[in-house]
Amino acid sequence: MPIFLGMGKALIALTFLAAATSGVPAATGAREVEYEITGTVHRANMTRKNADGSTAQIQVDVPYSDKFWAPPGTSLYLSVQKARITKKVDAINPYYILIDDGEEGTVHVLIRVGGKVLQEAEASAPYGIATASGVIPE
Repeated sequence: MPIFLGMGKALIALTFLAAATSGVPAATGAREVEYEITGTVHRANMTRKNADGSTAQIQVDVPYSDKFWAPPGTSLYLSVQKARITKKVDAINPYYILIDDGEEGTVHVLIRVGGKVLQEAEASAPYGIATASGVIPE
């Protein structure tokens, strides 16, 4: 059975559908946040504050980028440490190869809010840590 909506209701329904499918939280004033990691290392240990306020610690491939939406006033945090990273090569006769030594190279972190740089940092020291943080402005 077809459903007929008045022009105003149809417009509201289409607006809601567009917001729901674009990944933008409807009517919250949320801003797009991007965490970005670049540098000359291949992998690094990352600590970050997630959109829900929780903290995650994981090892990531560099370059790395992630986007999410969060409302004004949300605290943001991205910290990356250069680390010694090895990889197991053979299961039968195991040996490891060195991916990164944690001493050479650089790591750069960047937080963008609404496409604009909020804060960035870089580390080149052995086992160096680059940390960026801030609060989403109103």
